[in-house]
Amino acid sequence: MKDFIGEMEHIEKEIPLNASIVYLRIIADKQFYHLHYSVDGEHFTHLARMGYRYLSTETIGGFCGVHIGIFAHTLTKTTSHADFD
Repeated sequence: MKDFIGEMEHIEKEIPLNASIVYLRIIADKQFYHLHYSVDGEHFTHLARMGYRYLSTETIGGFCGVHIGIFAHTLTKTTSHADFD
């Protein structure tokens, strides 16, 4: 997981997976997003906890709300793809 505040960059974890399907879950409370993943859709492993207090109008200026996006990449030179549903 990689996040940025301005030019600051943070990578929480990198987990190599050999599964063809990965399930992602985000649970929010009053202070944090809790990120989990699963390869079977039933047994989820905690990936990271991300605070969102810095995602505010006072910190960034003109902020309109949290936007979450997902992406995938491969480190091999072979052609690969990812489907998000």
